[in-house]
Amino acid sequence: MSETTTVICMRCMAPQPFTADICDECGFALRLANNLDPMTAVRSEGMVISNGVYRPVRLIVVVMIWVIFLPWLLGSLLGMLTAISVTGAWGFMMFWFSVGNATLAATAMYKVTANYLKVHR
Repeated sequence: MSETTTVICMRCMAPQPFTADICDECGFALRLANNLDPMTAVRSEGMVISNGVYRPVRLIVVVMIWVIFLPWLLGSLLGMLTAISVTGAWGFMMFWFSVGNATLAATAMYKVTANYLKVHR
């Protein structure tokens, strides 16, 4: 086969060179054998996560992100309030751990929601 032969990505339907292992557009593994290569599998899985945050999403994805991360955010805020009453190093570590968790949850909810609203307005 020549180098100009292409295959179609089954996820985003973008044409790819025949020698490509991963789609340049969406990061989807183009061959079943890619599951045997650990680095290709890691890159493919990372692209799936990144596509969820930076690519256009559907409303069901936004709802599920909120269902997962809203209790996490509320629990982290409650942990921050509880840590204020705890003295010593334990209270300090608990407070900043809760701040980090709250930041992570709020960032995930914000990015996915903003991405959805940017595409669907």
